[in-house]
Amino acid sequence: MPGDVPGRVVAVWRTVVRGATSAGAPIGGLASTAQGVNAPFPLSAVLGVVVLPTAPRPSTATAA
Repeated sequence: MPGDVPGRVVAVWRTVVRGATSAGAPIGGLASTAQGVNAPFPLSAVLGVVVLPTAPRPSTATAA
C-alpha cells in the first residue's frame, strides 16, 4: 500500500464524521424540541441499528 493512502483514508473518514455531526446536531435539536430532552437518544440508537449493517466493512485481504 502506498504511504499516502492511509492518510487519505483518514481524511475522508474525518470528513464523513464531521459532516454527519453537522447534520445530526440540528436533527437532534428538532427531536428534543418536539419530544423532550431525551428524544435524541432512542432516535440515534435506532439510526445506528439501521445504518450499521449497511456500513462498508474493511477488507481483510492481504497481498500475496
